[in-house]
Parts: sequence; structure tokens; C-alpha cells
Amino acid sequence: MGEGVVTESAEPTPPIVLVDGDDVTVFAARADAEAQVEPPDAGDETGYDALGRRLRFESEGRTVRISLAEREAASTAPLEACLRGFLRRLGEPAGDDGACGLPCLVEAASRHAYVPVGPVEAMRRRLWRRSRDG
Repeated sequence: MGEGVVTESAEPTPPIVLVDGDDVTVFAARADAEAQVEPPDAGDETGYDALGRRLRFESEGRTVRISLAEREAASTAPLEACLRGFLRRLGEPAGDDGACGLPCLVEAASRHAYVPVGPVEAMRRRLWRRSRDG
């Protein structure tokens, strides 16, 4: 490829943003998002990658697969609006900064990405709560 040529990836670019009304969840990795979506809900999900491209959610048995629904974002405005609202609710200044475009909003939102808890950490937290609660 020539120098300076920008091509769109055929894979979603993280972070992955899932939107359900005013509820926004940011995932650092596609696999984390796939693990959180319930297979029966896959067809009802709305999501975007970091470039503002809409995502497709497909389920097969108990597995959900996320892929791109479009090669290029038709418009980044829907994702920008979701992220601005999300950041405002968190008190993040980027949410109100008109000069903060999609890359800036994605960067600010990614600081609040969902981090899955592994089985060992989950067990440690349960034991800690039990010991604390008596």
C-alpha cells in the first residue's frame, strides 16, 4: 500500500460501544462485548466501533458474534451524540466540549470501559463480602 493511504479494517475497531436508549456500555475488546450480549437479544442490539461504524449482532446457539454492518460509517453523529450524553452523565468535560470530535470522545469514553471480572477475582470478591457481612 502507498504511504498515506488509509484503509478501513474489515474488523470492528475497539473500543466497542453498545447503546440501549440512554444506557451506553463501552468495551475495550470485541470479545468482552460478545460475552455480555445475551443470544436472544442479539438481534435487538445497537452498537458501534471506535470509527462510528454500525455493528451487526448475530447469535448461534449460546454464542454471539459481532461484526461490521457497514465498511464506512454513514454518519458518526449517532455515536457522537451517545458518547456526549454518556460522558456528561459521568461528569466528564469532554461531553460538553464542542471541539472534541469522535476520536476525542472515544478516548474519553474508553477510560470508562467495562472490564470483565475473571472467575478468581469474582470468587475473591464474594468471599470478601461474606467475611465483611458476617
